[in-house]
Amino acid sequence: MAKYALLVGINKFKEPGSDLEGCINDVNDMAEALRLPGQNVFFLKDSVATKENILHGLSWLMGMASPGDDILFHQSSHGSQVRDRDGDKGDRLDLEQA
Repeated sequence: MAKYALLVGINKFKEPGSDLEGCINDVNDMAEALRLPGQNVFFLKDSVATKENILHGLSWLMGMASPGDDILFHQSSHGSQVRDRDGDKGDRLDLEQA
């Protein structure tokens, strides 16, 4: 049984004042806690963690796995919200879709 992980950490954002400080540390700590050989962990950090690359990474993760394998996706960052598009949220906010 193999183990695979996709770990995404984003500290740096395009919007001024929205940077974080611990997300890269989070994914490094997660990798250490998993104790997986390096070839089984796919990291995406900061500017490399684009929507396209995350989707590619998820594709890699699913493509590598066989029945009985363990896979993990972990993301440390923050998102944003926009006005509720369909009126189904009590706080009138939806998560922004990239």
